[in-house]
Amino acid sequence: MIICKKIWEMTCHNMIIVTLMLFLITGSLIMTGILVKKQEKSQENADRFEEEYGENQYYWVTEALDDRQYYTYLEGDYNGTQYKGLVNVLQSLWDEKQFSFCTCCCQSFCTNSEMQDIFLEGYEDGYADFAVSKRNGTDWYEVKTLMVSEKFFEINHINVKSGEKFSQQDYLWKEGEIVPVLLGKSYENFYHINDVFSGEYFGKELTLKVIGFLDDNSFYLSSSKNDFVSVERYMVLPALEIEEKTEFSQLLSLMELNGTIVSKTGFQNTGGICTELIENQGLKWKLNLHNPQDESPQFVVKKYRKMTGQVAEQFRILVLLVMVFAIIALLINSFSILKKNQYAFGVELLCGASYKNILMEGVGFIFFILFTGDLWAVLFLLAMNSGIRSIILIQIIVGTASVITLICCIVYMKKMEIGDIIGGQE
Repeated sequence: MIICKKIWEMTCHNMIIVTLMLFLITGSLIMTGILVKKQEKSQENADRFEEEYGENQYYWVTEALDDRQYYTYLEGDYNGTQYKGLVNVLQSLWDEKQFSFCTCCCQSFCTNSEMQDIFLEGYEDGYADFAVSKRNGTDWYEVKTLMVSEKFFEINHINVKSGEKFSQQDYLWKEGEIVPVLLGKSYENFYHINDVFSGEYFGKELTLKVIGFLDDNSFYLSSSKNDFVSVERYMVLPALEIEEKTEFSQLLSLMELNGTIVSKTGFQNTGGICTELIENQGLKWKLNLHNPQDESPQFVVKKYRKMTGQVAEQFRILVLLVMVFAIIALLINSFSILKKNQYAFGVELLCGASYKNILMEGVGFIFFILFTGDLWAVLFLLAMNSGIRSIILIQIIVGTASVITLICCIVYMKKMEIGDIIGGQE
């Protein structure tokens, strides 16, 4: 009872400092719990990124026809042999088992339906005005659009939030049919499923029908920007498979060679497979297969993998620093209060108290502040639903801090020369 009364007296006589220390300990523990939650989330992101992108190699693919081959294909392919060969090459690339190839072609869709600036080509760079033109007094808008094959969604881990994703039938197109389209999440504020757009794509008049909206936070790996680009402001069209050879189908199919290969077989083997697929169709064309990992600055997948790991590590360092400074501040202020009570401790010795009793008062005072702050922090974290892992970790931290505090307090109080009032060692 005497020890508890003395602890309470020291608390009341230093109420301002004690209150500030309680706020410091409570705030530090809460911050630690929140940082633990953030660190856990960051580590999950790092692990997920490693799982999704870790061991794969990424190669950019584009058609590489020279001028003679290009015009021969467009204007000299009278019997459609080259077009049929190209269609078969595309199908072989999409079906290849040794690597994954997806078409990903950025080609704007031009429409006379009024569009918000955020959906226009060049908006992010401040050039949206150039994406609006007049034809016969009517405004036409160039809208950011991706033409993609089926594996695009798998390679870039993109899902449909509402509505339907593309079916196998949606990739097959005949003259006069409506083309299904998926929209990024920003379109949800302006359009609905089953809305229709009319316009031009590669010079062909098409009608698009909205069948779904993409997930929030959906990104695709862009070969043109060597970065992950959000699809929230994009229209996404299927890479159409067209049996009939027309100027539109020729251009479209040629552009469908542009995309990304995800492989684990190495650059040379991947290139050899592509060459073999083309030669099997009797074509003497070449694909431009580019390895971005050889470039400087660092390839974006490697860079993001390194960044996600660094963020997780930095959270751990922050947790350590917060608690180290909190414990140091607690000890410094507590030692100052104990020093002010040196004379009172001496009087207690004079009245028959032992050194053990005095040490219990000093340690108990510091533990009172530490565990009160811990209780407040736990209640706050429970209210914030921060997770049991955060609470367990701060209990480990409080336990470690208690041991450190106990040792430091004992050492400090033994050096305070409390017994001077009763003759010191005499």
